[in-house]
Amino acid sequence: MKLSISKGNIKLGKIYNISLPPVKSCGKNLPCYATCYAQKAYRMYPGVRKAWNKNFAVYKKDSSDYFKQIDDFLTEKKPTHFRWHVAGDFPDVDYYVRVLGIADKHKDVKFLAFTKRFDMLKQIHALPRENLSIVLSAWFNLRLDKGLRNQYPVAWMDDKKNPDQRIPSTLRGEAIACPSNCQICIKKDMSCWNLRKIGLDVVFLKH
Repeated sequence: MKLSISKGNIKLGKIYNISLPPVKSCGKNLPCYATCYAQKAYRMYPGVRKAWNKNFAVYKKDSSDYFKQIDDFLTEKKPTHFRWHVAGDFPDVDYYVRVLGIADKHKDVKFLAFTKRFDMLKQIHALPRENLSIVLSAWFNLRLDKGLRNQYPVAWMDDKKNPDQRIPSTLRGEAIACPSNCQICIKKDMSCWNLRKIGLDVVFLKH
């Protein structure tokens, strides 16, 4: 089966990305399940659900084929940026290790992935590559490991109904506020792809 690699969306712009089904590929018992944006799209749009399920099926059947298809795609298209998992997350350690391998091979591509698989990151003990931005995805009442917090930037979810006192101030320049348009940030070199480089977190407004 051929993977479904998206050409982008309204927020990302023309940035290639691949997704997996939410919840099924994520960690267990996460607080974001009930209001997950991707889960809503997964339920509402049959075409989206079919594409994400197919991607996951390819990975589970033959992980080498899954990553070979991505490798071949990047070699052919030569994009400047690539996003892992607009929906879903790293399903296991082997997946993450192979993502590192893809970054090593395609050094001219900037990769980005948000993750709540804190358990997996602690298990691997391997920092992302210079061209791979791994961002911890925070949520109200989700505990952030201090050790990981010192190694990775954080994407904070600002929920006005459930204020999170841990969120750094965008007004004081402690974090960047997401403008809901990746192209704007990329042009200013202040995007989520560069958070570790610029030493800032990012804050998303829950809507």
